Amino acid sequence: MLNLYIVRAWNTYLLAFLLLLCGWSASAQPSGWDAALDRYERICDQCIDIRQRSLSGEAVPAASVAELLGQLASLRSTLQDAAGRMTPSQRARFESIRLRYAEAFAITDRPSLSLDSPDKLPSFLSGIAVTENVLPHRDSAPPVSREMTTPLRPRLSGGLVAFAALPPARPGLAARVDLGRPGLFIKASWLPVPEGSYTCLSDGTAGDGFIWTTGNERSGALSASAGLSYALIQGKAFSIRIYAGAGYGKLSVQWEDASGRWADVSDLARRGLVLDGGAFWDFGHITVMTGVSGLSHSTPCLEAGVGYVF
Repeated sequence: MLNLYIVRAWNTYLLAFLLLLCGWSASAQPSGWDAALDRYERICDQCIDIRQRSLSGEAVPAASVAELLGQLASLRSTLQDAAGRMTPSQRARFESIRLRYAEAFAITDRPSLSLDSPDKLPSFLSGIAVTENVLPHRDSAPPVSREMTTPLRPRLSGGLVAFAALPPARPGLAARVDLGRPGLFIKASWLPVPEGSYTCLSDGTAGDGFIWTTGNERSGALSASAGLSYALIQGKAFSIRIYAGAGYGKLSVQWEDASGRWADVSDLARRGLVLDGGAFWDFGHITVMTGVSGLSHSTPCLEAGVGYVF
């Protein structure tokens, strides 16, 4: 029966680890760039439209300029949500949009724009210029036709989870740091017990004699681990983040004898490598953790808890 628990714990850990590797490999696929390019094209079209209207002598309302600059700011948020590299077709689309914009603004005999508020002119022109370089580059030097990558600074978030593990039943605490889709976690659980008065074996032998037990038993445990996580589903309202890691743990078992003293059962004690696997289920700012933790040659522990993501 004990071997069956060990095999199940090991299989669960391997499954979580394989899912984690699949998630990391999936991060190389393009995601979100189509939406970013759609917004980029709309903003460029509006810039070209405002320029053509101004060249024809039409007054450009300051409210239109403010709205355009607001869209430029929101475009940066859309780009932060994009992940992975652009596909060749997406890069070709970006280059087509950029060239159309550059051609429209390459006219040298440009008159002054007729704005309702002349003091808005510098910020308006600087806002338009941003659209040519808003997508990130692999390095700081143009041209923009080079291979695009995601922003170097992913959005940082994290969370804390209070959980319970059993057997033996004990409290624990987990902390995580999310770096976009990938992330890190660290967790620990503990249940201290005083040191026993002497040692015995599970067959009832103690030194040169036998232990007469009352039938009472208590256990102590300690587990600490760290590892990697990956968001299989990432959204504002709901996310699923799997995790897998390793660490150190120990387990002690004590029996009470007829005199009221506690004896450490040495052959039931365990210490060594701990393997972890599980998932964080995020519902907005509330997260639910479910997982399994296995200590070498001992019954696997089930873990569950609730926490807050910030």
